[in-house]
Amino acid sequence: MTDWEQEGERPLFARHDTVLDGLRIGPGESALKHGRTLRVRNADFGGKYPFWHCDDVTVETSLFRPAALAAIWYSERMTMRDCAFTDAAETLWNCEDVPSRKTR
Repeated sequence: MTDWEQEGERPLFARHDTVLDGLRIGPGESALKHGRTLRVRNADFGGKYPFWHCDDVTVETSLFRPAALAAIWYSERMTMRDCAFTDAAETLWNCEDVPSRKTR
């Protein structure tokens, strides 16, 4: 899926085996909750709790805005490369195996 914009409650709930390039998440909650085997590139997250209970996810060259509160909780096997958090408060709670490179 390329250049896709979503907002609201759980617009991509339980999505799996998907590549998302140019994803823009606006106001809302839990956009990708319970997602698995996702590859996300060039994304802009502006909604709360985008990655809760997600597994096998790679996020690259993406921005987590202040509204992306508690961005990653209860997730496993995530890789983050060249991502930016403008306010990372309460991020990565109860997560396992989340390596990151060039993430700020």
